[in-house]
Amino acid sequence: MGITDLHGKTFAIEYAVEQGQHMGSWVRYNGPFNLKESAKIHVRGTTTNNQVSNFSSTMTSTFTKTDANCSLELKTAYAPAYAAAGPNTLIDKIRGSNDFRTGDWQGFQGKDLSAVVTFTIPRDLRAVGVSYLRDLRSWIFDPSSIMIEISTDGKTFTQAAAFSIDKPTKETEEKVLGNLVKDVAFKQVTAIRYTVKNSGVCPDWHLGAGNPTWLFLDELIFE
Repeated sequence: MGITDLHGKTFAIEYAVEQGQHMGSWVRYNGPFNLKESAKIHVRGTTTNNQVSNFSSTMTSTFTKTDANCSLELKTAYAPAYAAAGPNTLIDKIRGSNDFRTGDWQGFQGKDLSAVVTFTIPRDLRAVGVSYLRDLRSWIFDPSSIMIEISTDGKTFTQAAAFSIDKPTKETEEKVLGNLVKDVAFKQVTAIRYTVKNSGVCPDWHLGAGNPTWLFLDELIFE
């Protein structure tokens, strides 16, 4: 779909679909189209005058296919101001940047996170973990510990991974994207239980000393 002005200059929008390592060719946008798998959509404007084309800067959006076999029971309420995309944020496979304001992070103040992921069809796991944000100036601290347990019957859970994180000091790097993952080999898993412990209150050296810290997560990892 393009528009031609009185001087013969044509304006149009083009898009390209990127899936995995494959980048598709640029196509002129003529109407809605469907995606069957997760993909990045790149969009640009183009003008053509006397067969010479010029392009705008490119905008990119990521679309992630949801897993119909997977559900999340979040047992800890997130702060309404930091809800991200809502109840399924922590299993939507969308990672956040090091800016908690982007809307990809879910925030919990002064609370430990407890959550259970269940599968309607049992699956094999090769890795489990959690990704989180540290932004000390914004009172967002690392978790103090993480426990991940798996179950094959949805009732009895066995430890799959455990992480202990050192408390930050004045010298600790202010911002970090934390990504703690452990390789595992479990068969026919029906549920995963995550317990992520909050760091407590801000330490004496911190501007918010004595106030509850924030826990910011973007993904409960299972592969």
